[in-house]
Amino acid sequence: MKKNIPSISNSELEVMKLIWKKNPITSDEIINILSEKMSWNPQTIKTFITRLAKKGAISYNRSGRNYLYYPIVTQNEYIKAENRTFLKKIYDGAVDKLVYNFIEQEDLTEEDIEKLQKILDSKKKSTPRNK
Repeated sequence: MKKNIPSISNSELEVMKLIWKKNPITSDEIINILSEKMSWNPQTIKTFITRLAKKGAISYNRSGRNYLYYPIVTQNEYIKAENRTFLKKIYDGAVDKLVYNFIEQEDLTEEDIEKLQKILDSKKKSTPRNK
């Protein structure tokens, strides 16, 4: 069954990154870290936390007077969903166009090229021929 990944704004993503990195985490810890890092007002951060909980991206457990937040959506699940969205939006779902444009437009070192070649060779071996 495919998990439904909610849409997460750039600002909400900053909260998610923190929760992925350190969980469970209290709202006070989130506020302290992001107030300093992003210069956001505590109420703004609380709003982002509430939105993420309503979207089903995070959840919480109560621990005394604190709420401990943890991710429901993993970082890997989110990245996969965002990659699919980007690929569909920009390249009509064509992975070869994405890879071709990346290789053509970026300055790659010999080491980068070797790593990419190993990935492609490995993928070729593990992919059924009649796909």
